[in-house]
Amino acid sequence: MSSPPPFVPPMAPYPQKKNNNTVLIVVLILVVLVPCIGILVFGALGLSFFKNTAMPMATCMITFEGAKSAVEEYTADKGHLPNAATWQDDVRSYYKKYLESKKEDFGPFSPPPADGVWSCKSGTTVTGLAFNDDVSGKKMADIKDKSTTVLLYEVDKAEMNAHAKYVKKPDSAAPMIFGKSRGWITVTVDGDVKMKDSAHINID
Repeated sequence: MSSPPPFVPPMAPYPQKKNNNTVLIVVLILVVLVPCIGILVFGALGLSFFKNTAMPMATCMITFEGAKSAVEEYTADKGHLPNAATWQDDVRSYYKKYLESKKEDFGPFSPPPADGVWSCKSGTTVTGLAFNDDVSGKKMADIKDKSTTVLLYEVDKAEMNAHAKYVKKPDSAAPMIFGKSRGWITVTVDGDVKMKDSAHINID
């Protein structure tokens, strides 16, 4: 007689792994969406800052640079600074030439055209450029301290050929950025641009 085969107990089924696909999908969604949301939120803030603050300020600086460059070229040609009462008309052709020569460099910035009033914008505030009466018609050699003598300065109203003797105004009355004064823009005879006493921007 043959003996029966040895008894082999049935194997317990392998425990089934829990389906983690749902968790994985949620994690993937979070990994993808959180950065995207951050980019969208901060991107919008960045775009708003660029459009409402950085762009107007850069455009304002370009405008002052153009006016300063125009005054310098006029002075080099004529041998003296323009007359304060007609300074903008006197240097207009030079400002126009500046705009034409630099237009490829301006990118998204649009300084005011040569014809019309030259102005700056900070948020909803529009200011203008004025010429210092103290240097009206003078020769450069007659101006002793070019680094402190104001040539052009920002005023609270944009007008054609705006001019007056320069008097320093309090920064508290200047246009605001993020609820704080940015200071008034001035350009000295040597071409130094200031917004506050401690802020200098060379525009040569």
